Parts: sequence; structure tokens; C-alpha cells
Amino acid sequence: MASLAVAPPPTIAPASLPDFLVNRKEFLQEVALAQSVRETKTTIPVLSCLQLRADASGQLSIVGTDLDQTLHTTCSARVARGGSVTVPARKLFDYLRLLEGEDVAIKTLDNDRVQIRCGRSRTTMVAMSAANFPAIPEFPEKAHARLSVHQLRSLLGRVVFAISTEESRYTLNGALMQLEPGSITLVATDGHRLAFAKAAESVEGVATSVEYLIALKGVRQLSALLATTKEDFVDFVSSESSLFFRIGTRVYSVRKMMGKFPDYRAVMPKTNDKKAIVAVKDLTETLQRVGQFANDQSPSVQLSVGANQVLISSSSVESGESEETLATTYSAEALVIGINPSFLLDALKVLGGGEVTMEFLDPMHPIVVRPETSDNMQEFRFILMPTRR
Repeated sequence: MASLAVAPPPTIAPASLPDFLVNRKEFLQEVALAQSVRETKTTIPVLSCLQLRADASGQLSIVGTDLDQTLHTTCSARVARGGSVTVPARKLFDYLRLLEGEDVAIKTLDNDRVQIRCGRSRTTMVAMSAANFPAIPEFPEKAHARLSVHQLRSLLGRVVFAISTEESRYTLNGALMQLEPGSITLVATDGHRLAFAKAAESVEGVATSVEYLIALKGVRQLSALLATTKEDFVDFVSSESSLFFRIGTRVYSVRKMMGKFPDYRAVMPKTNDKKAIVAVKDLTETLQRVGQFANDQSPSVQLSVGANQVLISSSSVESGESEETLATTYSAEALVIGINPSFLLDALKVLGGGEVTMEFLDPMHPIVVRPETSDNMQEFRFILMPTRR
């Protein structure tokens, strides 16, 4: 009787192995950041994609760009075969959010396609050739400044609301960042208001005063990166065309804004000698209520400041009228000044709680708003132009 041959166990061809395996949560976090940089409305399809590049060292690089700004981030991976592929950013992000497995396996296929496996799910996604992806700017290997993540994030958050969104005012479409050996200063203005924030901070790598303009989208993206890192410091360097921020393994670059930022010191009042102190919470809630009855076309409320009180009022033909009185410490001559309530509310939001000091000169000059309790490490001032009554 002939013996039966025992077949050897099946082997998995190398081509069927994943190119890399990555933790889904870690991968999703980095994809979320990178996809927020890419261009959403573009005539260049590759700019709506992310470049994924795996190498034998066990690093997966994820890059998003809109040509003005680029984010290069990484996460650890088990790499079976190195290489790169370009995938639709939003589609990948939305799909990863819906997956339930712990690990994601990605394998490149022929005809610019990628296979994604996770748990019970298996998907083939249409990709693009990695050769079409733009060149990635590298962090310049030269002397750079080291900034506090906490301080920079706080300063950016205190000025971003005052950046102009009018395209005709190009140099106001960003924030001014000034670095000195002992301080970091951020300033923004839209011509109607100005936000000034300064931190007393030893800045490593800065020997003399230098300043740069950071575009609005750069301020927003950098703020998001600083909010999601556990790093204590960010390395900063400027090249001929770009500003680079390295936060741990993430490198963010944004194109430099050219032009001259206005001399903000010239418009910051120095002689406002009339002061009214009120609680931030009370002032915020009053402005929200009274402001609803301001004229929609040119919103304005009146501050009638007198002995130990501030009367806040507004009226319009369409809505009616409203007024409220707040207690304050004020003993100077009475005055009436008009302001845009939304502008003041923006400043109050970044102050949080406590009390705020409003400093006046007369009804025609700007108001200075600052927190009543000073922070030894940080200074904040908000300058608000009055409205015409």
C-alpha cells in the first residue's frame, strides 16, 4: 500500500505581508494633525493627500502640506518593507476614526492602491504615486532658539483673535513674534483693536532682539500642535523663506510673511489715567445681554462711567434697547464712550476669570484693558478703539 505524502504547511508569500503595522490610536492622532495642514480646495490633487513613508528603522513618517505650510510627523511602526505612498488625507482620517481594531496593517498594491486591514475590516483605497508629492522642507541644521511650549501656547492664544482676516491688509494677516534674550512677545491687530502679550522667559539661543511675522493659519496650526504635545520645549529657526518649529518628533514649517508690521508701540496709550475695575464674569455676561440690542450693521454699546459704577447700554430701531449697571471703583470725571461689544468679549474670553481694569483718557482715545491681578511671568494688554456714537 502506497504511503500518503504529508503536505508541508502553507507559507505566506512575502508580497502578502503588510508593508507596516502601526497602533491605530497613535496613527490616528498623527494623521489628524497632518491632514489639518493639507489643502482642502485645490486644483492640485496631490495637495489633498498625505505622504506615508516607512523605513526599516521602525519609523512611519506622515507628511501633509499646502505648499505654504508643512507638517512632518512620525509614529513607531513594525516595518516589513520600506517605501512610500500618497493617500487621500480626509478619506484616510475618516476611515481610521471608524475602525475598532488595535493595530492597522497597510500594504501597497499595484496601480497606486493601498490595502488597509484592521480587526474585521479590509479595505483597498485608491492612492497616488509618491513621486508626485512635493519636496518636504527639512529643519535647518543650524543654531536655533528654544522656546517654552507653555509660554508660547499661552501667548498665541492671547492674540490670535485680533489678527485681521481682510486680505487687503496683508501685514495685519499675521501675528508679530519678537524674541529677546529674556522675553517672548506676541502682538496682533486688525486696525480696530490690538492684543499684546509678553512673557518674561529666558530664551536659549537668542542673543539679540529679532522679530518675525507668522500668518494666521500658522498661528492656528502651531497652537493646535502645542496643545497636543507633552514636550516642554519647541525648537525654532528661520530660513530664507520659512519659519520652522520642531516639537519632539513633529516638524512644522510655514512660509514667511514679508512686509513691515505696524509700529504697535506708537498706538499703545501711555496717559490713560481714569480706571474702572470690574469682575470679568459680570462684564462678560452684561455685554452678552446688552449687546443683543445693538445695531447689527455697526454694533456698538455705550459705557457711561461715573462714580463707582459703569452703565452699559445699547439701542436700535430694529431690536429695542437695554441697559445694565455694574459696580466699580471709579472716582474720576464721568465719561461716555462707545465700543464694539464683540471685540471686548474676545479679550475677556482669554482672561478667564478674576477682575479686569479698563483705563480711559477721553471718549475719543483708545481704551486699555488688562487683568487686575498681574502675572509676574506674563503681561497682557488689549487696546480697543472707540466707536462713533
